[in-house]
Amino acid sequence: MEKQHQLLSQYIFYEEETFEEFLQRYEGYGKALYFEIKRKLPHIYKHLTFLKAVDRKPNYYWTIDTEDSYCIFDDGNKTVCMALDYYGVICIWNYDGIRYETGDWDEELEEKAVAKAIDYIEKNF
Repeated sequence: MEKQHQLLSQYIFYEEETFEEFLQRYEGYGKALYFEIKRKLPHIYKHLTFLKAVDRKPNYYWTIDTEDSYCIFDDGNKTVCMALDYYGVICIWNYDGIRYETGDWDEELEEKAVAKAIDYIEKNF
């Protein structure tokens, strides 16, 4: 079933996937982030919905990145989106001032980038 969310592009359709489906599908940058949230932050993990881009609206001419992963954190008080760009970016954002981005352009090892993202999540969620 295709879904939309206010924090994601309104020109792209998304489909919900389970954590297990994500694990089977996604082999890109930052894959360990969701593992670490599950392991270290179970109180956050239980409020995550995992999504993948599946299609775009007619007349939207940009390509969509079906390899990427998205997840929405919503605990009823705060809503935050996280995205894993297959080729090297971890993004975390909402419309209330949360904005974090790290990636391979910083020449950071992926493990260090994931650790920094976990630290940001712990402090801001």
